[in-house]
Amino acid sequence: MTRQNAQSRQLPQGKRQKIVAASFALGALLAVSLIVEYTITRSSAHALESPQWKAGTGDEVIVSPSTAGALLSIEGADHEGVDAYFDKASLGSSTRRLLQALNVDAPGDNEMLTWRSVNPEASGHTMIDVTFLSPQPGAEVHFASLDEGSNAILRVTVRHATLRVKLLVLRGDMSPSAASEQKSLEWGNGHRILPPGTFPIELDVPDGASIQFVFPVNEPHSSFYLGDFDNSAPARRRLAVRYIGIKPGDNKEYRTFACAADGDRIWWRLGDPAGDACVTAPRLFADKLLLSADTLVLSVEGTAYAAKDGKYDRWEWYAWMTRNPVFAAIGTALAGALVTWVGLKLKNVVIRKS
Repeated sequence: MTRQNAQSRQLPQGKRQKIVAASFALGALLAVSLIVEYTITRSSAHALESPQWKAGTGDEVIVSPSTAGALLSIEGADHEGVDAYFDKASLGSSTRRLLQALNVDAPGDNEMLTWRSVNPEASGHTMIDVTFLSPQPGAEVHFASLDEGSNAILRVTVRHATLRVKLLVLRGDMSPSAASEQKSLEWGNGHRILPPGTFPIELDVPDGASIQFVFPVNEPHSSFYLGDFDNSAPARRRLAVRYIGIKPGDNKEYRTFACAADGDRIWWRLGDPAGDACVTAPRLFADKLLLSADTLVLSVEGTAYAAKDGKYDRWEWYAWMTRNPVFAAIGTALAGALVTWVGLKLKNVVIRKS
């Protein structure tokens, strides 16, 4: 009797085939939906549309230079003496030899050093060149504008690399009565020398250390240049970067981010592109740095995977479909019809079984 009941409960072959067909259709719908969703939501590289990037007080501009080389040059305006404060630095070998030739005891390695104007209003052009050296995996440089009221301050911090900084003062007003700017190099407990303005100071800044370039005004007239002259026509100075982003304060998420890539490239891998996914080939550039007491502005150009507030720009098909109400309505109707059809098939099987 039990065996007869079991046999009576078994569905006929035709009904089982309908259930299998309905289940297969539903699974196919889900699979196609996932494939389409994955395809159209891929990040897409394109030419950047907003060349001006602005970072306020508390923000950091984080760049990963593509290669070692020239990073930043500052050409100080006349009567605008720029001071440099190093929380940790070592004298370069050439500067150390010059000091030894003058019988001056040089500071030790990785000391706190200050290079400042004794008479900042005097005539002179502060010349500063910063070179990015010995980059390791994850090498970055962080730029920030610090709000100190009457003084504009540019802070530069290096991560997983070193910086070589060259400091020099060129005479400005050449008239005999003009006072030339005098710099003071200070370290330790009151150690200080007053080198001639044309005496070049070379310093090496280690991983994790920072420099603060302090200007005597809140709107500097000095000129800032990123990178070196490239092969573009006409040749101009700009910095090739693997990636660049603006990160607010201690926030872990970038407010704005760009990862260098070939134009029209689609990111097919899982996740979003970042770090090692950004190419080292010259595709993304930063230049034209402007500094004020509470703002840092950069010009950024090139092709990249771009993100804003953590959301990457998607493939153009995704943007087209989200803007096209007709396509969205058709897709919704087709999906709804298929789900309804599968539901009716399953319902009919259940009704017939009962």
